[in-house]
Amino acid sequence: MKLCLIIISFFVLGNILGQENDNNRIFLREKKSYYLGVGIGFSVYHKNYLNTHFKTDEDTYKYGFDVGLVHSIDGNIFMNIVLSQKLDLSSYFQASRGRIFDILGTNEKRFAIYSLGCDLKRYFPFGSGRHSIFAAIGAKMSLYDFMGYRTYNEGVKLKSGLSLQAESFMFQPFVAVDIARKMHDSDITILPPMKFADFLIGIDLYF
Repeated sequence: MKLCLIIISFFVLGNILGQENDNNRIFLREKKSYYLGVGIGFSVYHKNYLNTHFKTDEDTYKYGFDVGLVHSIDGNIFMNIVLSQKLDLSSYFQASRGRIFDILGTNEKRFAIYSLGCDLKRYFPFGSGRHSIFAAIGAKMSLYDFMGYRTYNEGVKLKSGLSLQAESFMFQPFVAVDIARKMHDSDITILPPMKFADFLIGIDLYF
């Protein structure tokens, strides 16, 4: 899977950079008022935000342990609206599947996160102006599912990366940080309020 992603990334990157000297081309953001996208990412979660929860009374919560590593694979679907030459409004749906390991790696729990969010993205062109560095800030609402127990919270996402444009698509490798508030109490009181912070790397493809 990782090898396929690397091969696809190099193919797309080579296709984009190979067109660099053609000044007569009209690129994606110049000819569309909106565009769609898909993305994939890998997240690592700050374990200090989780330890308070997983060190609670095991007899009550049934899965208490010291957290060693938390990570997830994230899939995204986007719709971006072009507000100006350097500004986009991006809405997205994100689905994440993750694992939580204890400090010895002997225990494992799984979780899922489903999020709706909106980002304001600013482009900073360089060179000919075709490619850009971008920075984005936005808000998101997330539903968390741990072993059948559900709760939700609001959070903030900070995202930055490189935007490489071709005529019919745009390729954006990125890094990001999600910071979430304490979770709201759920209908099932077994799940206490929690906070999350995760660090992401990934690739988005727009067309």
